[in-house]
Amino acid sequence: MNYTLALFYGLLSALCFVYVDSFVSFYALQLPIKNSASLHTLSYLFSPKVHIPLSLLLLLAFAIRKKNSPLILSYAGLQLLVGTAIQGIKFCIGRARPHIQTGGDSFLPFTLHSFYHSFPSGHATVAALFAVLLCKYLPERKWIWHTCAIVLALSRVLVGKHFCSDVFFGLSIGYCSGEFLLHTFRSFERNIVHG
Repeated sequence: MNYTLALFYGLLSALCFVYVDSFVSFYALQLPIKNSASLHTLSYLFSPKVHIPLSLLLLLAFAIRKKNSPLILSYAGLQLLVGTAIQGIKFCIGRARPHIQTGGDSFLPFTLHSFYHSFPSGHATVAALFAVLLCKYLPERKWIWHTCAIVLALSRVLVGKHFCSDVFFGLSIGYCSGEFLLHTFRSFERNIVHG
C-alpha cells in the first residue's frame, strides 16, 4: 500500500497547526475572495448533500463500464464509515472555525454546533478519497485528480471555514482511507481468483 501522500499531509497538518494556522486564517478572512461564488460552489459540490449521490453515480458509471461493482459497494460503505468517523472526531475535538476566532487554539468539545466542527475537514477527506479511486479508474489523469483534491481543500481555507491543518489532516485521512480500500479490494480480488 502506498501511504506516502497520507503521511505527507499528516505531517503538513501538524506543521501548519504549530506554525501557520493563525497567520493564514487571519489573512484568508481578510481576502475579498472568501465571498467568491465560485469558491462556495466548489465547496458545495463536495458537501455531503451533493457529493454522496454524485460520487456514487459517477462510480456506478465507471463500474458498469469496467465491471468493478464490488468496489462501488466498498466505496459506499467506506464513505459512510469515514464520514461518520470524521463527524465523531469533529464532535470530540470541537475546534472552532476560523471565522469564530483567529487562532487555532479555541476548542469546545462535545458540542453539536457546527461552528466548533472545524477539525478535520470532511470536504478535504472526501475529495482525497474520491481522488484515490479516480486514479484507479483513470490513472493517466492522476495529476488532475490530486490537483482537484488539493484545490478543493485549499478553497475551504480561503472561504474561512477551515484552518490549513484541518484540510491537510482531512486529505491525509482521505488518502489513507482510499489506499486502504484499494488494498482491501485487491486482496479480495486475489482471494477470488486464487480461491
